[in-house]
Amino acid sequence: MRFAVNGQRDTAVSAANPLPTTGSGSSPIVLASNAAMAAGSFQPTAAGTLVARGGDYRWQVIATSFGGGTLSLQALAPDNTTWIAFDPVASLTANGGVNVGIPDGATVRMAMTGGTGGTGVYATLSRISA
Repeated sequence: MRFAVNGQRDTAVSAANPLPTTGSGSSPIVLASNAAMAAGSFQPTAAGTLVARGGDYRWQVIATSFGGGTLSLQALAPDNTTWIAFDPVASLTANGGVNVGIPDGATVRMAMTGGTGGTGVYATLSRISA
Protein backbone atom coordinates (compact mmCIF):
# COMPACT_ATOMS: atom_id res chain seq x y z
CA MET A 1 0.00 0.00 0.00
CA ARG A 2 1.20 3.51 -0.81
CA PHE A 3 0.11 7.04 0.11
CA ALA A 4 1.33 10.67 0.03
CA VAL A 5 2.99 12.23 3.09
CA ASN A 6 4.88 15.47 3.82
CA GLY A 7 4.68 16.65 0.23
CA GLN A 8 6.13 13.39 -1.08
CA ARG A 9 4.33 11.23 -3.59
CA ASP A 10 3.86 7.50 -3.67
CA THR A 11 5.24 6.70 -0.19
CA ALA A 12 5.28 3.02 0.80
CA VAL A 13 3.58 2.12 4.10
CA SER A 14 6.18 0.99 6.62
CA ALA A 15 7.01 1.28 10.33
CA ALA A 16 8.75 4.57 9.53
CA ASN A 17 5.80 5.78 7.38
CA PRO A 18 2.55 4.42 8.87
CA LEU A 19 -0.82 5.43 7.45
CA PRO A 20 -1.90 8.86 8.74
CA THR A 21 -4.28 8.72 11.72
CA THR A 22 -5.19 12.35 12.46
CA GLY A 23 -8.88 12.46 13.24
CA SER A 24 -9.13 8.67 13.26
CA GLY A 25 -10.08 8.40 16.92
CA SER A 26 -6.52 7.75 18.09
CA SER A 27 -5.95 11.34 19.17
CA PRO A 28 -8.18 14.40 19.27
CA ILE A 29 -7.78 17.32 16.88
CA VAL A 30 -6.90 20.38 18.95
CA LEU A 31 -8.78 23.49 17.83
CA ALA A 32 -7.75 25.76 20.71
CA SER A 33 -5.40 25.55 23.68
CA ASN A 34 -5.74 28.30 26.29
CA ALA A 35 -6.84 30.72 23.56
CA ALA A 36 -8.27 34.19 23.99
CA MET A 37 -11.12 34.65 21.51
CA ALA A 38 -12.42 38.16 20.95
CA ALA A 39 -15.92 38.56 19.51
CA GLY A 40 -15.61 38.08 15.75
CA SER A 41 -12.47 35.93 16.01
CA PHE A 42 -11.76 32.37 14.87
CA GLN A 43 -9.79 29.35 16.08
CA PRO A 44 -7.57 27.70 15.12
CA THR A 45 -7.35 30.50 12.49
CA ALA A 46 -9.67 32.09 9.97
CA ALA A 47 -8.37 29.47 7.49
CA GLY A 48 -9.64 26.59 9.65
CA THR A 49 -8.21 23.09 10.03
CA LEU A 50 -8.64 20.01 7.87
CA VAL A 51 -10.49 16.93 9.14
CA ALA A 52 -9.20 14.31 6.75
CA ARG A 53 -11.39 11.45 7.90
CA GLY A 54 -15.10 12.06 8.14
CA GLY A 55 -17.48 10.54 10.62
CA ASP A 56 -19.14 11.26 13.93
CA TYR A 57 -17.12 13.55 16.20
CA ARG A 58 -17.50 14.99 19.69
CA TRP A 59 -16.69 18.71 19.84
CA GLN A 60 -15.75 19.57 23.41
CA VAL A 61 -15.05 23.04 24.76
CA ILE A 62 -14.05 24.33 28.16
CA ALA A 63 -13.21 27.97 28.86
CA THR A 64 -12.44 30.18 31.80
CA SER A 65 -15.11 32.52 30.41
CA PHE A 66 -17.34 32.75 27.34
CA GLY A 67 -17.75 36.50 28.03
CA GLY A 68 -21.44 36.33 27.19
CA GLY A 69 -20.61 35.16 23.66
CA THR A 70 -21.50 32.11 21.59
CA LEU A 71 -18.88 29.73 20.22
CA SER A 72 -19.93 27.91 17.03
CA LEU A 73 -18.34 25.16 14.97
CA GLN A 74 -18.39 25.98 11.25
CA ALA A 75 -17.46 24.19 8.02
CA LEU A 76 -16.11 25.66 4.80
CA ALA A 77 -18.72 25.46 2.03
CA PRO A 78 -17.95 23.98 -1.42
CA ASP A 79 -17.28 27.47 -2.83
CA ASN A 80 -14.16 27.60 -0.55
CA THR A 81 -15.23 31.06 0.64
CA THR A 82 -18.41 30.79 2.70
CA TRP A 83 -18.45 29.37 6.24
CA ILE A 84 -21.64 27.56 7.24
CA ALA A 85 -23.05 26.24 10.50
CA PHE A 86 -23.42 22.54 11.10
CA ASP A 87 -26.94 21.13 10.97
CA PRO A 88 -28.07 20.74 13.66
CA VAL A 89 -26.24 23.87 14.77
CA ALA A 90 -23.19 23.16 16.92
CA SER A 91 -22.87 26.10 19.30
CA LEU A 92 -22.11 26.61 22.97
CA THR A 93 -22.50 29.46 25.44
CA ALA A 94 -20.95 27.54 28.34
CA ASN A 95 -18.57 24.61 28.87
CA GLY A 96 -19.84 21.45 27.21
CA GLY A 97 -19.85 19.31 24.11
CA VAL A 98 -21.85 18.57 20.98
CA ASN A 99 -21.85 15.55 18.66
CA VAL A 100 -21.42 16.49 14.99
CA GLY A 101 -21.17 14.60 11.72
CA ILE A 102 -18.21 15.79 9.67
CA PRO A 103 -17.72 14.80 6.02
CA ASP A 104 -14.40 13.52 4.63
CA GLY A 105 -11.98 16.33 3.86
CA ALA A 106 -13.99 19.04 5.62
CA THR A 107 -12.28 22.21 6.79
CA VAL A 108 -13.62 23.40 10.15
CA ARG A 109 -13.12 26.31 12.52
CA MET A 110 -14.70 27.83 15.61
CA ALA A 111 -16.23 31.31 15.55
CA MET A 112 -16.89 33.50 18.60
CA THR A 113 -19.80 35.90 18.24
CA GLY A 114 -21.40 38.38 20.62
CA GLY A 115 -20.41 39.33 24.13
CA THR A 116 -16.92 40.39 25.06
CA GLY A 117 -15.24 37.19 23.85
CA GLY A 118 -13.87 34.13 25.58
CA THR A 119 -10.73 33.51 27.61
CA GLY A 120 -8.84 30.33 28.44
CA VAL A 121 -10.58 28.46 25.60
CA TYR A 122 -9.64 24.80 25.09
CA ALA A 123 -11.39 22.81 22.35
CA THR A 124 -10.99 19.45 20.67
CA LEU A 125 -12.67 17.28 18.05
CA SER A 126 -12.57 13.60 18.92
CA ARG A 127 -13.73 10.92 16.50
CA ILE A 128 -16.39 8.69 18.04
CA SER A 129 -15.52 5.03 17.51
CA ALA A 130 -18.09 2.98 15.64
